Amino acid sequence: MNLKDIPIGIENFNQIENKYYVDKTLIIKDIIDQGIGKSILITRPRRFGKSLALSTIDYFFNQEKNDYSYLFDDKLISNAGDNYLKYKNQYPLIHLNLKTLENTNEYDVLDKIKDKMSALYKEYSYLLKSDSLFEIDKKEIDSIINKKASYSLLSSSLKNLTYYLKQHFNKNVILLIDEYDAPLQSSFLTNNLDKYLPFFRSFYSDALKGNENLEFAIITGVVQISKESLFSGLNNLFVCSVDQKFLSSYFGFTKNEVIDLLKYYNIDINFDKLKEEYGGYNLVNDLELLNPWSVLNFVQSGCLFPYWANTGTNQLVYELINQDESFEEILSSLNNKDIKARFTTTFTYRDKTNINIILSLLVGLGYLTIVKSDEQGFYNFYIPNKEIREIFYTEILSRNIDSKHINSALKFVEAVKNSNVEEIKNMLETYLLPSLSYYDLKDERNYHNAITGALAFLFDSHIISNEVNTGNGRCDIMLTPKDINDIGIIIEIKHSKAKTEMSYQKLKQLADNAIEQIENKKYVEKLKQLGVKKIYLYGMSFKDKKSAISSKIVTE
Repeated sequence: MNLKDIPIGIENFNQIENKYYVDKTLIIKDIIDQGIGKSILITRPRRFGKSLALSTIDYFFNQEKNDYSYLFDDKLISNAGDNYLKYKNQYPLIHLNLKTLENTNEYDVLDKIKDKMSALYKEYSYLLKSDSLFEIDKKEIDSIINKKASYSLLSSSLKNLTYYLKQHFNKNVILLIDEYDAPLQSSFLTNNLDKYLPFFRSFYSDALKGNENLEFAIITGVVQISKESLFSGLNNLFVCSVDQKFLSSYFGFTKNEVIDLLKYYNIDINFDKLKEEYGGYNLVNDLELLNPWSVLNFVQSGCLFPYWANTGTNQLVYELINQDESFEEILSSLNNKDIKARFTTTFTYRDKTNINIILSLLVGLGYLTIVKSDEQGFYNFYIPNKEIREIFYTEILSRNIDSKHINSALKFVEAVKNSNVEEIKNMLETYLLPSLSYYDLKDERNYHNAITGALAFLFDSHIISNEVNTGNGRCDIMLTPKDINDIGIIIEIKHSKAKTEMSYQKLKQLADNAIEQIENKKYVEKLKQLGVKKIYLYGMSFKDKKSAISSKIVTE
């Protein structure tokens, strides 16, 4: 039997012929039932099927795609009944895809929008000959097509196009916008958000707020930008985020869909194993989804690999997890601990120091998932699967370790595990201290974070915790072995703020004092209570780019 091709990267519904298609066409039924007359915002991570879903909606409703009507003949929507099929290919439709603007540089965001709108208007160039439009309308259409429009006209061009089509066909228009937040994310990452936000506020609000030309609109993106920032006054915006039941099963693969997929391609793998790698995305109606991109790539290659990590930039994630406010929380997640916080669906791009917003945004981006913990609006946040853990692992390592120093960091970790004080000092002064700027050298916290980042290599074998309450105080860094027969590690860091040069002897005395502090305040008690039989104690002292290390081994 000739098996169908695996539809990796397929985002256009007319390309699904002869491909294995996980049928999500009942999204059309749900939109007709609840979405007519509304503007629906769907927020989901990248590569979770947003673009294909919009394309499916496009081919079903678009009156200009009647030639592709047969694509739905064997799909689930074909059995939904005449109340739904009567909408088939009945509407003028606008489909604007802004995905390519996600990596736009700081100089050409609006130029790219001008290019996008020119290409979009060309699809409707027949309007230039319409008897239903005024000459001034046609002049504006021509100026958009030829990229001569003012930014004022460009900002209203999306709404104007709905008006032109309504006038020409005497029918309400369906508007689809894919990855609406891509240009805003690009502007944020290049520190140009304030420059471009007024344009996009007008561009979207004009098209969506009180637009009598619309039958309905569907907007997709990664995050919901707050109404105050972008959608001010848009009262009919229906938000479909990961905490909402509406449309939840259409973005990602369900357990049954994955089992059918594996059976079709005769792939023998335990489902729980695959879920551990690519699943764990929990939704409010007890539905658990797997990452469709990674599952399809696994089916094609047969190898368990973090495929999703390479599908886009992680720059925004890097910006978020390297906030001091979120670093400790992400460490807790990597240690398989739930984080409890409030979940919010909106993001302003200016509130990136609020831990609730940071964690909620990471949920929207696909790097965390949530389970409601109580009725007061609190959720447990955690890393869904191994693939995402590896991404966090990499991003946390890159927080303070340049890629050229990875080998030195590995040697540092081995030296810590083997209580090799000379090698620890050597590796610190080889990769860590040279990587810190003069400004970094003023703050003990930066030494602390850099050492923790290097120790991230031990996440598989140890739980790494900062500022741990133990004994009669709080130790700086504790590594708790997941196997009590492995070594436990306690590190206390001292940083000299002396304005004059410090001799090695005095720096070593600081490191010795750190060991005394560990012993006097009984920092080892927590590890002993857990049954850890061998514990390495380290005192590390720093003055600018010089270091000293003291150590001691505690055994049962």
